[in-house]
Parts: sequence; C-alpha cells; structure tokens
Amino acid sequence: MVQRFGTMIKEQRSEAFDPWLDEAEKCQIKDFENFATGIRSDYNAIKAALEHPWSNGQVEAQVDQW
Repeated sequence: MVQRFGTMIKEQRSEAFDPWLDEAEKCQIKDFENFATGIRSDYNAIKAALEHPWSNGQVEAQVDQW
C-alpha cells in the first residue's frame, strides 16, 4: 500500500486515489486507517493536487514563514 501510494502521488494518478483511500480505511492497520482519516479530512485539496500539474504550495510555504 505504501508503494502504491507513492506511485499514485508521483505519477498523479487521480483515478487510483479513491480506491486506495477506501482500501486504506478498511485495512485494519491502525496507522493506515489514521493516515486515511487525515487524508479524507482534506480530500478535495489532495484530489486536486493529483488532478492538476500546478500548486500554490511554494507560495504558502514562504507566506507561513513570516
């Protein structure tokens, strides 16, 4: 599951996100379940990051440092 998550993020495979998230939430490994719960709470932002080639992350990182 860890390798699939890394590949999904790296390759921006948004179609794999929902099935992976569903599996992680039900896998009965507490760390994965907690991770999935955290991801679910910010679902729209993460899904958008997988669907779009750009991000404002660099800007936000600079703004947060002030």
